[in-house]
Amino acid sequence: MILGLDVSHWNVPNWADWAARGYKFAWIKCTEATGFTDPKFVAHYAAASAFKRGPYHFFRNAANPEDQAAYFRATVGDRMGELPPMVDFEDTAAAKLGETPARALRCLKEVERLFGRKPVIYSAAWWWNPWIGNVAWANDYPLWVANYTTAASPVRPIGWDHWDVWQYTSSPLDQNRMSDLIWTALFPPGPPPDTVTITIQNTTAFDLKAALS
Repeated sequence: MILGLDVSHWNVPNWADWAARGYKFAWIKCTEATGFTDPKFVAHYAAASAFKRGPYHFFRNAANPEDQAAYFRATVGDRMGELPPMVDFEDTAAAKLGETPARALRCLKEVERLFGRKPVIYSAAWWWNPWIGNVAWANDYPLWVANYTTAASPVRPIGWDHWDVWQYTSSPLDQNRMSDLIWTALFPPGPPPDTVTITIQNTTAFDLKAALS
């Protein structure tokens, strides 16, 4: 498993310390609804330069979905990062079910169009099940599941047969595990080290030894 963080203006992480402990990625809160920009987004993004970074948006059920996606993309600007954008679904202010599933999907589709990458869904069974329910499109999205437990695997929201990132604790910061398979898919290993190709014909033993030394 690959370890990582997610942060907002509530957090003041010691990035160097977390990097030294082997943490490799960080999702950073950027926006919420259509008018709130996290005041520490730019600072956190710059400070986390040693990490694979990605921005996230907190979805508000009552705000226009497409406007939220547009505000998110405009605020991110050129701070796209290396990770896909994430949309955080856990707003309890609106009525359960109703139009929320359709509005959530509209936001996700617009985020994908604007960013050119399929977004990650962050949520938890306690929220997703009553507010979104069992929708056919959920399993098409990467799932970042929040489930604070010492169990070997998290409880997934209804509609998914997989999870990609697991937020397993919030103390002292939100900490996450990403499967090795997903990490490798996002960041394939580079080519092998450079090799020396030698044409043996007309090559003396001295030349061969020098080339290999």
